[in-house]
Amino acid sequence: MGRMDPLEHALWRDLQKHDLKSRQFCLLVSGGIDSVALLCAFVQVLKNKSGQQLRVFHFNHGPGPNQKFRLRSENYVKRLCLKWGIPFVSAKSAQILKSEAEMRSGRLSALRNILGRNEIPVSAHHIDDLLETRIIRLIRGTGVDGLESMRVWNAEIFRPFLSTTKQQLENYLKEKKIRCVQDPSNKSNIPLRNWLRNVWLPGLEKKRPGALKNFNQSLQLIVESIEDQNKFALKVENPLPMKNIAFVQMQDREQRQWIRNFAQTLETNLSLSQVREVQRQLDKTPNSHTFVTGPLLWRINAGQITAEVSSKGR
Repeated sequence: MGRMDPLEHALWRDLQKHDLKSRQFCLLVSGGIDSVALLCAFVQVLKNKSGQQLRVFHFNHGPGPNQKFRLRSENYVKRLCLKWGIPFVSAKSAQILKSEAEMRSGRLSALRNILGRNEIPVSAHHIDDLLETRIIRLIRGTGVDGLESMRVWNAEIFRPFLSTTKQQLENYLKEKKIRCVQDPSNKSNIPLRNWLRNVWLPGLEKKRPGALKNFNQSLQLIVESIEDQNKFALKVENPLPMKNIAFVQMQDREQRQWIRNFAQTLETNLSLSQVREVQRQLDKTPNSHTFVTGPLLWRINAGQITAEVSSKGR
Protein backbone atom coordinates (compact mmCIF):
# COMPACT_ATOMS: atom_id res chain seq x y z
CA MET A 1 0.00 0.00 0.00
CA GLY A 2 1.03 3.62 -0.43
CA ARG A 3 2.20 5.87 2.34
CA MET A 4 -0.44 6.20 5.06
CA ASP A 5 -0.88 8.40 8.10
CA PRO A 6 -0.21 6.49 11.38
CA LEU A 7 -3.93 6.67 12.21
CA GLU A 8 -4.84 5.18 8.85
CA HIS A 9 -2.17 2.50 9.18
CA ALA A 10 -3.55 1.52 12.60
CA LEU A 11 -7.03 1.20 11.06
CA TRP A 12 -5.66 -0.89 8.19
CA ARG A 13 -3.81 -3.11 10.67
CA ASP A 14 -6.98 -3.71 12.73
CA LEU A 15 -8.98 -4.53 9.62
CA GLN A 16 -6.33 -7.11 8.71
CA LYS A 17 -6.02 -8.46 12.24
CA HIS A 18 -9.76 -9.12 12.58
CA ASP A 19 -10.18 -10.28 8.97
CA LEU A 20 -12.59 -7.45 8.15
CA LYS A 21 -10.86 -5.94 5.12
CA SER A 22 -13.47 -7.05 2.58
CA ARG A 23 -16.59 -6.60 4.73
CA GLN A 24 -19.38 -4.03 4.40
CA PHE A 25 -19.39 -1.22 6.97
CA CYS A 26 -21.97 1.19 8.31
CA LEU A 27 -20.16 4.14 9.93
CA LEU A 28 -21.95 6.06 12.69
CA VAL A 29 -21.14 9.68 11.88
CA SER A 30 -22.44 12.60 13.94
CA GLY A 31 -20.35 15.29 12.26
CA GLY A 32 -18.05 15.81 15.25
CA ILE A 33 -14.28 15.38 15.38
CA ASP A 34 -14.24 11.69 16.26
CA SER A 35 -16.68 10.38 13.67
CA VAL A 36 -15.44 12.64 10.85
CA ALA A 37 -11.90 11.37 11.49
CA LEU A 38 -13.31 7.84 11.34
CA LEU A 39 -14.98 8.48 7.99
CA CYS A 40 -11.89 10.18 6.55
CA ALA A 41 -9.58 7.35 7.68
CA PHE A 42 -11.86 4.69 6.16
CA VAL A 43 -12.05 6.57 2.87
CA GLN A 44 -8.24 6.81 2.76
CA VAL A 45 -7.68 3.16 3.65
CA LEU A 46 -10.30 1.66 1.33
CA LYS A 47 -9.55 4.13 -1.49
CA ASN A 48 -11.60 3.37 -4.61
CA LYS A 49 -13.55 0.63 -2.81
CA SER A 50 -14.94 3.02 -0.19
CA GLY A 51 -18.09 3.77 -2.19
CA GLN A 52 -18.89 0.05 -2.37
CA GLN A 53 -17.88 -1.02 1.14
CA LEU A 54 -19.02 1.97 3.17
CA ARG A 55 -22.33 3.50 4.15
CA VAL A 56 -22.78 6.37 6.60
CA PHE A 57 -25.58 6.52 9.14
CA HIS A 58 -26.44 9.80 10.88
CA PHE A 59 -28.99 10.07 13.69
CA ASN A 60 -30.74 13.39 14.27
CA HIS A 61 -31.79 13.56 17.93
CA GLY A 62 -34.85 15.53 16.90
CA PRO A 63 -36.74 18.33 18.64
CA GLY A 64 -35.33 20.24 21.58
CA PRO A 65 -33.23 23.31 22.36
CA ASN A 66 -30.38 21.99 20.19
CA GLN A 67 -32.45 21.15 17.10
CA LYS A 68 -30.95 23.87 14.83
CA PHE A 69 -27.48 22.48 15.43
CA ARG A 70 -28.76 18.94 14.82
CA LEU A 71 -30.11 19.89 11.42
CA ARG A 72 -26.85 21.64 10.58
CA SER A 73 -24.89 18.52 11.58
CA GLU A 74 -27.06 16.28 9.42
CA ASN A 75 -26.62 18.52 6.39
CA TYR A 76 -22.86 18.72 6.97
CA VAL A 77 -22.48 14.93 7.07
CA LYS A 78 -24.66 14.59 3.99
CA ARG A 79 -22.45 17.04 2.06
CA LEU A 80 -19.30 15.25 3.20
CA CYS A 81 -20.65 11.92 1.97
CA LEU A 82 -21.63 13.46 -1.35
CA LYS A 83 -18.11 14.87 -1.74
CA TRP A 84 -16.48 11.47 -1.11
CA GLY A 85 -19.07 9.37 -2.92
CA ILE A 86 -20.27 7.51 0.18
CA PRO A 87 -23.93 6.37 0.48
CA PHE A 88 -25.73 8.32 3.23
CA VAL A 89 -28.76 7.40 5.31
CA SER A 90 -30.28 9.24 8.27
CA ALA A 91 -33.02 8.89 10.84
CA LYS A 92 -34.64 11.43 13.14
CA SER A 93 -36.28 11.12 16.53
CA ALA A 94 -39.86 12.35 16.64
CA GLN A 95 -39.69 12.71 20.42
CA ILE A 96 -37.65 14.93 22.72
CA LEU A 97 -34.75 12.89 24.05
CA LYS A 98 -33.75 14.32 27.41
CA SER A 99 -30.94 12.16 28.75
CA GLU A 100 -27.77 10.58 27.39
CA ALA A 101 -29.35 7.17 27.96
CA GLU A 102 -32.45 8.11 25.93
CA MET A 103 -30.29 9.46 23.10
CA ARG A 104 -28.17 6.31 23.04
CA SER A 105 -31.28 4.14 23.02
CA GLY A 106 -32.76 6.17 20.16
CA ARG A 107 -29.58 5.89 18.11
CA LEU A 108 -29.31 2.12 18.60
CA SER A 109 -32.96 1.54 17.80
CA ALA A 110 -32.69 3.55 14.58
CA LEU A 111 -29.44 1.79 13.65
CA ARG A 112 -31.05 -1.63 14.03
CA ASN A 113 -33.82 -0.55 11.68
CA ILE A 114 -31.48 0.46 8.85
CA LEU A 115 -28.53 -1.91 9.31
CA GLY A 116 -28.02 -4.34 6.44
CA ARG A 117 -27.82 -8.05 7.13
CA ASN A 118 -24.09 -8.24 6.40
CA GLU A 119 -23.12 -4.72 7.49
CA ILE A 120 -20.79 -4.12 10.42
CA PRO A 121 -21.56 -0.99 12.44
CA VAL A 122 -18.47 1.11 13.18
CA SER A 123 -18.22 3.72 15.94
CA ALA A 124 -15.54 6.32 16.64
CA HIS A 125 -15.17 5.66 20.37
CA HIS A 126 -11.60 6.47 21.41
CA ILE A 127 -9.45 5.84 24.46
CA ASP A 128 -10.68 8.99 26.25
CA ASP A 129 -14.29 7.80 25.83
CA LEU A 130 -13.26 4.44 27.26
CA LEU A 131 -11.72 6.05 30.34
CA GLU A 132 -14.80 8.24 30.91
CA THR A 133 -17.11 5.24 30.59
CA ARG A 134 -15.07 3.19 33.03
CA ILE A 135 -14.96 5.99 35.60
CA ILE A 136 -18.72 6.51 35.37
CA ARG A 137 -19.32 2.80 35.83
CA LEU A 138 -16.96 2.70 38.81
CA ILE A 139 -18.91 5.57 40.37
CA ARG A 140 -22.09 3.54 39.86
CA GLY A 141 -20.53 0.50 41.53
CA THR A 142 -19.72 -1.69 38.55
CA GLY A 143 -18.00 -5.05 38.57
CA VAL A 144 -15.33 -6.37 36.22
CA ASP A 145 -17.77 -6.77 33.34
CA GLY A 146 -18.52 -3.05 33.50
CA LEU A 147 -14.82 -2.19 33.43
CA GLU A 148 -14.35 -4.17 30.25
CA SER A 149 -17.10 -2.10 28.54
CA MET A 150 -15.67 -1.89 24.99
CA ARG A 151 -13.58 -3.98 22.62
CA VAL A 152 -12.12 -3.11 19.24
CA TRP A 153 -14.13 -5.96 17.69
CA ASN A 154 -16.69 -8.05 19.56
CA ALA A 155 -18.28 -9.72 16.50
CA GLU A 156 -21.05 -7.10 16.59
CA ILE A 157 -19.49 -3.64 16.40
CA PHE A 158 -16.07 -2.40 15.26
CA ARG A 159 -14.33 0.34 17.31
CA PRO A 160 -10.91 0.90 15.72
CA PHE A 161 -9.99 4.03 17.75
CA LEU A 162 -9.88 2.51 21.25
CA SER A 163 -6.10 2.97 21.35
CA THR A 164 -6.30 6.51 19.94
CA THR A 165 -6.66 9.74 21.91
CA LYS A 166 -9.02 12.60 21.15
CA GLN A 167 -6.00 14.84 20.56
CA GLN A 168 -4.66 12.46 17.92
CA LEU A 169 -7.99 12.61 16.09
CA GLU A 170 -7.96 16.41 16.24
CA ASN A 171 -4.41 16.50 14.88
CA TYR A 172 -5.35 14.10 12.09
CA LEU A 173 -8.17 16.35 10.86
CA LYS A 174 -5.94 19.43 11.10
CA GLU A 175 -3.38 17.72 8.87
CA LYS A 176 -6.12 16.80 6.40
CA LYS A 177 -7.52 20.37 6.61
CA ILE A 178 -10.99 19.02 7.35
CA ARG A 179 -13.38 20.99 9.50
CA CYS A 180 -16.25 19.51 11.47
CA VAL A 181 -19.15 20.68 13.62
CA GLN A 182 -19.01 21.11 17.40
CA ASP A 183 -22.04 20.26 19.52
CA PRO A 184 -22.63 23.26 21.86
CA SER A 185 -24.27 21.00 24.44
CA ASN A 186 -20.86 19.39 25.09
CA LYS A 187 -19.82 22.59 26.88
CA SER A 188 -22.43 22.12 29.60
CA ASN A 189 -20.94 20.57 32.73
CA ILE A 190 -24.29 19.45 34.12
CA PRO A 191 -24.07 15.90 32.68
CA LEU A 192 -21.57 13.82 34.64
CA ARG A 193 -19.68 12.75 31.51
CA ASN A 194 -19.21 16.37 30.40
CA TRP A 195 -18.02 17.38 33.87
CA LEU A 196 -15.48 14.55 33.87
CA ARG A 197 -14.34 15.50 30.35
CA ASN A 198 -14.22 19.27 30.81
CA VAL A 199 -13.29 19.68 34.47
CA TRP A 200 -12.16 16.68 36.49
CA LEU A 201 -9.94 14.80 34.02
CA PRO A 202 -8.13 17.95 32.74
CA GLY A 203 -7.67 19.02 36.37
CA LEU A 204 -6.14 15.65 37.25
CA GLU A 205 -3.78 15.82 34.27
CA LYS A 206 -2.74 19.35 35.20
CA LYS A 207 -2.10 18.31 38.80
CA ARG A 208 -0.20 15.19 37.81
CA PRO A 209 1.01 15.16 34.15
CA GLY A 210 0.74 11.69 32.66
CA ALA A 211 -1.96 10.66 35.14
CA LEU A 212 -4.63 10.00 32.50
CA LYS A 213 -2.39 7.71 30.47
CA ASN A 214 -1.41 5.79 33.62
CA PHE A 215 -5.02 5.69 34.85
CA ASN A 216 -6.17 4.22 31.55
CA GLN A 217 -3.31 1.73 31.50
CA SER A 218 -3.98 0.59 35.06
CA LEU A 219 -7.66 -0.05 34.39
CA GLN A 220 -6.82 -1.91 31.19
CA LEU A 221 -4.23 -4.09 32.96
CA ILE A 222 -6.78 -4.91 35.69
CA VAL A 223 -9.32 -5.96 33.06
CA GLU A 224 -6.78 -8.02 31.12
CA SER A 225 -5.48 -9.69 34.27
CA ILE A 226 -8.94 -10.79 35.40
CA GLU A 227 -9.90 -11.90 31.90
CA ASP A 228 -6.69 -13.91 31.68
CA GLN A 229 -7.38 -15.54 35.02
CA ASN A 230 -10.86 -16.52 33.88
CA LYS A 231 -9.72 -17.75 30.48
CA PHE A 232 -6.55 -19.54 31.53
CA ALA A 233 -7.42 -20.50 35.10
CA LEU A 234 -6.49 -24.15 34.56
CA LYS A 235 -3.34 -25.18 36.36
CA VAL A 236 -0.35 -25.70 34.13
CA GLU A 237 0.54 -29.39 34.37
CA ASN A 238 3.82 -30.48 32.79
CA PRO A 239 3.92 -27.31 30.66
CA LEU A 240 7.48 -27.79 29.49
CA PRO A 241 9.12 -28.47 27.22
CA MET A 242 6.92 -26.46 24.88
CA LYS A 243 7.58 -25.97 21.21
CA ASN A 244 8.73 -22.42 20.60
CA ILE A 245 6.63 -22.18 17.46
CA ALA A 246 3.50 -22.93 19.53
CA PHE A 247 4.37 -20.12 21.93
CA VAL A 248 4.91 -17.64 19.11
CA GLN A 249 1.49 -18.48 17.67
CA MET A 250 -0.27 -17.62 20.93
CA GLN A 251 -2.07 -14.31 21.38
CA ASP A 252 -0.11 -11.64 23.26
CA ARG A 253 -2.13 -12.00 26.46
CA GLU A 254 -2.07 -15.81 26.24
CA GLN A 255 1.73 -15.69 26.18
CA ARG A 256 1.88 -13.52 29.30
CA GLN A 257 -0.56 -15.73 31.20
CA TRP A 258 1.29 -18.89 30.21
CA ILE A 259 4.54 -17.38 31.54
CA ARG A 260 2.85 -16.38 34.82
CA ASN A 261 1.23 -19.80 35.25
CA PHE A 262 4.46 -21.65 34.62
CA ALA A 263 6.41 -19.45 37.03
CA GLN A 264 3.84 -20.29 39.70
CA THR A 265 4.38 -24.03 39.19
CA LEU A 266 8.01 -23.38 40.16
CA GLU A 267 6.78 -21.44 43.20
CA THR A 268 8.08 -18.17 41.80
CA ASN A 269 6.36 -14.94 40.88
CA LEU A 270 7.35 -12.57 38.09
CA SER A 271 6.60 -8.87 37.91
CA LEU A 272 4.82 -7.50 34.84
CA SER A 273 8.11 -6.12 33.49
CA GLN A 274 9.78 -9.51 33.97
CA VAL A 275 6.90 -11.30 32.24
CA ARG A 276 7.18 -8.93 29.29
CA GLU A 277 10.95 -9.44 29.12
CA VAL A 278 10.49 -13.23 29.02
CA GLN A 279 7.83 -12.75 26.37
CA ARG A 280 10.17 -10.58 24.30
CA GLN A 281 13.01 -13.08 24.56
CA LEU A 282 10.86 -16.11 23.71
CA ASP A 283 9.27 -14.29 20.78
CA LYS A 284 12.63 -14.08 18.99
CA THR A 285 12.22 -17.71 17.79
CA PRO A 286 15.94 -18.65 17.61
CA ASN A 287 16.91 -22.33 17.57
CA SER A 288 19.21 -21.86 20.54
CA HIS A 289 18.91 -19.22 23.22
CA THR A 290 19.52 -18.95 26.97
CA PHE A 291 18.62 -16.08 29.28
CA VAL A 292 17.84 -15.28 32.91
CA THR A 293 14.91 -13.10 33.93
CA GLY A 294 14.17 -12.68 37.62
CA PRO A 295 14.55 -16.03 39.41
CA LEU A 296 14.23 -18.21 36.29
CA LEU A 297 16.72 -19.52 33.74
CA TRP A 298 15.08 -20.03 30.36
CA ARG A 299 16.44 -22.12 27.50
CA ILE A 300 15.42 -22.61 23.89
CA ASN A 301 17.13 -25.59 22.34
CA ALA A 302 16.16 -27.25 19.05
CA GLY A 303 12.88 -25.32 19.07
CA GLN A 304 11.92 -26.46 22.59
CA ILE A 305 11.37 -24.11 25.57
CA THR A 306 12.50 -25.24 29.03
CA ALA A 307 13.01 -23.34 32.28
CA GLU A 308 14.20 -23.84 35.86
CA VAL A 309 14.93 -21.78 38.92
CA SER A 310 18.36 -20.25 38.39
CA SER A 311 21.17 -20.49 40.94
CA LYS A 312 20.60 -16.82 41.75
CA GLY A 313 16.92 -17.49 42.33
CA ARG A 314 17.49 -20.27 44.88
